[in-house]
Amino acid sequence: MRTLFQTSIFLFVSLSSLGQAAQAYVNRSDGTPMVEVKNNRIEGSPYWQEKWEGGELKIRQTGVWKKVNEIRYNSFKNHVEVDAQKPRYFEAAQVSAFRIGEREFRNGFPPVDFFQPLDYFEVLWEGPVLFLQKHYTTRQSEAILGQSTETTGFSTQLYRYLFHQGKMIKFRNAKQFFQALQSFGYTVSEVKGLDIQDPQQIVQILSKLPTHTP
Repeated sequence: MRTLFQTSIFLFVSLSSLGQAAQAYVNRSDGTPMVEVKNNRIEGSPYWQEKWEGGELKIRQTGVWKKVNEIRYNSFKNHVEVDAQKPRYFEAAQVSAFRIGEREFRNGFPPVDFFQPLDYFEVLWEGPVLFLQKHYTTRQSEAILGQSTETTGFSTQLYRYLFHQGKMIKFRNAKQFFQALQSFGYTVSEVKGLDIQDPQQIVQILSKLPTHTP
């Protein structure tokens, strides 16, 4: 009788331990096991820049620019925050454009790639052809088996576009840049040694385009 009782106790304890172990580990969507997360470490930032600066908001409903003392852009959530002490959030549907210092961002452009009309683009140059830059921020989380800390990382990629008469064209190299201008009807000679990663070199070319529409 004692042996049977001891065996029952052993089985109960063993099953309980297994149950606790099963609860301690959770699976990701792809089936990969990870430990129960107790701490979260953040790497990178969801913001275009962390610090607050003075700027302006353009309210979509009125079309009026409103000055604000503190503003920053959450490029992960695609919304604007104002007032560092008591943060208020403005969704993209409420604000058609905003400025942080001398930098301006707008939405309302046609869908392109995986971006929609409410996504903000930084305006690097405004003329007959707009030079736009998208700050695309994504988040990835990782937890290693056997560790109780999950790392959340934000990374930002830059996508550059030319916009003319309702058409958005992405370019990654000098050849694509000049092809985009040609598709808009501009005759532009290719510049040897153009550093496509330097926005100022792009602006120098765009600033020389004729003001009339081809």
